[in-house]
Order: sequence, then C-alpha cells, then structure tokens
Amino acid sequence: MKRGDWPSLRSKDVITGTKSFKLKMPGYGLIGLGTQNMKKDGCPAYTTEGWMICTDGRVYHNNENTANNDLINFENKTVTVKVDVPNAEITIDGVTQKLGDNCPKEAYFVISYHSKGTIKLIPLP
Repeated sequence: MKRGDWPSLRSKDVITGTKSFKLKMPGYGLIGLGTQNMKKDGCPAYTTEGWMICTDGRVYHNNENTANNDLINFENKTVTVKVDVPNAEITIDGVTQKLGDNCPKEAYFVISYHSKGTIKLIPLP
C-alpha cells in the first residue's frame, strides 16, 4: 500500500461538539477529523480535508507533519478518546493534542488504518 491509500472509516453523523469513546487500534493507524468533502478512498490526513493524529503521536494535515506528541501512543492499546470539534482537539487517555487552527466547526470522526485486524470502538455516555 502506498502512503495515504489505507482504508478509512468515518462516523455516520457530523460532530459539532464533543464525543467520547473507547478505541482499540490493531496496529498502526490514524484518528481525527474529516470534512464532508473528504474522499471515500485513502487517508484524509494526506489531503486538505483531514486533520489526524497517528498512533505514534504525529499530527498530519494536507500531507504535512504539523506536530509531534511523544506522550501519545495508542498502537495495540485500548484508550479513552475525546474528540472536541469546536476546539479542534483530541484527548487520548488524558493527553490533549491540538489538530490545527483551520479545522472545520462541523466534522466527521475518521479512522484510517494500515494493519490487519479489527478496530474496536465503544461509545461512552
């Protein structure tokens, strides 16, 4: 697979506020926000339509590594994730990472992965 050609899933509904859930990635991948214009194929982090964080803490938008957070690593781990669309932040097990200054105020939660296995996503109240 070429970089960015990975399978991606997006939430059914647009998020305008905050959502929390538990997540387990089976290996290397990215989670984050995507616009309604994101393509059905490929990883949105490598386009203008996605703002995402890798399982190793690197943040991407438009194929640029915009930040690094050494405190975040969620590969093969079950973590609690909070997505805050108005503030363009993702919090993973209590560590918050800004995704960018130009994120949309309405976005879909997106998962892209580059490994075999099952992604587990459990909504929290």
